[in-house]
Amino acid sequence: MPAKFLPWGGMMGLFGRVVVSLLPITPKFVVGWVAKRYVAGKDLAAATVVMRRLAAKEGCCFTLDVLGEEITSMEEVPFFVEEYGRAIDTIVENGLD
Repeated sequence: MPAKFLPWGGMMGLFGRVVVSLLPITPKFVVGWVAKRYVAGKDLAAATVVMRRLAAKEGCCFTLDVLGEEITSMEEVPFFVEEYGRAIDTIVENGLD
């Protein structure tokens, strides 16, 4: 695959490797500040507001994750299945792509 070049002449692969190598020593507040644009909200209502605004303003499409890395038992699974169902219903109801 050919390298993608940045306007300033660097290779995208090199830039990405540098960024990834610096993440472990980057203060968390800096990572949070950069990531803030990509995290739509702490709950579905907040995420819906952001998705609707960005869709209208910038014509964005989205991926939506219900984070569940903390699941430790099968009893917790139905909650996350229901959350994904709510997310899908909300996306359809709001005409989001």
